[in-house]
Amino acid sequence: MEGPFEQIASRLEYGERVFLALVVHHTDHSPGTAGSKMAVFEDGETCGTIGGGIMERRVQELGSRALLLADFDARREVLVHRADVPQASGLVCAGEQTNVYLRLAPDDLGVARRIVAATTGDTPDRPPTWLLITPDGLELSKQEPESHHADGASWSYAESLINPRRLLILGGGHCALALSKVAREAGFHVTVADDRANLDTLGKNHAAHRRLSVRDLADAAGHIAYPESTSVVAMGTDIASDLRSLYGALRGPFPFIGLMGAPAKISRVRQALADSGFGPEALSRITAPVGLPIGSRTPQEIAISVTAQLIQRHRLTGPAV
Repeated sequence: MEGPFEQIASRLEYGERVFLALVVHHTDHSPGTAGSKMAVFEDGETCGTIGGGIMERRVQELGSRALLLADFDARREVLVHRADVPQASGLVCAGEQTNVYLRLAPDDLGVARRIVAATTGDTPDRPPTWLLITPDGLELSKQEPESHHADGASWSYAESLINPRRLLILGGGHCALALSKVAREAGFHVTVADDRANLDTLGKNHAAHRRLSVRDLADAAGHIAYPESTSVVAMGTDIASDLRSLYGALRGPFPFIGLMGAPAKISRVRQALADSGFGPEALSRITAPVGLPIGSRTPQEIAISVTAQLIQRHRLTGPAV
């Protein structure tokens, strides 16, 4: 479940060098999308992807050679996914992408650890952090730099370390455990909250970036640093727990609020919320039942349907800002 920079930091800590490839720009139909990363390690293993196929194999070979060289200068490369151009990538799916390649050394362990801390944490007082990559290497900035600049041998690339795909799961049972695994694999920053002490499935949930034990599920929303970029899914054990979850979520700027349950339960929850003073506008923010209608029944199937719906929203509407 570790991300690329978590694995990179682990390798650097052991004194290894790491080759890092990043996609810094792409056009439609490109298999590699901006922000994608692939690391090549000294033993030949890799993590992450920049688009796959023969292009990725060539980059892996480049990385393996770069790790053997005495010196390696960071570089930028434009690849076109057609067969009839000088910059052909080896793929024929159309579109193009720009990759940046650099080699990290054990001296970069400090910045790698700071990147991991920035991408995995989610405390309300944490300021946004930006990653800036230039021919000189990696650095972190609290100010937003120019996103992508290239002028001959001079270039720079910047990306926010704040993942725009964020998910708060209210309720830490078996469905939450399955959803945490699928959503994290799909690239979401996942937080799970529950109000039950010593809950087995919450303790086993190593897929979630954060696990919150709260006295009241209505308070969980207050622990989220970026609510305007966070989707909420309520999947409690009963109507009472889901009501507490929704009381908190509806008072925050969350762009999506989903509720798991059968029609009878959903109807009772909506009525209880209306009786508590929530009007039609607030109730319209709730998507229920949550998930694409694929006939899901098991926790794993529910997790796939919910994650698919979240991806659909993200792709069609873009990340919330």
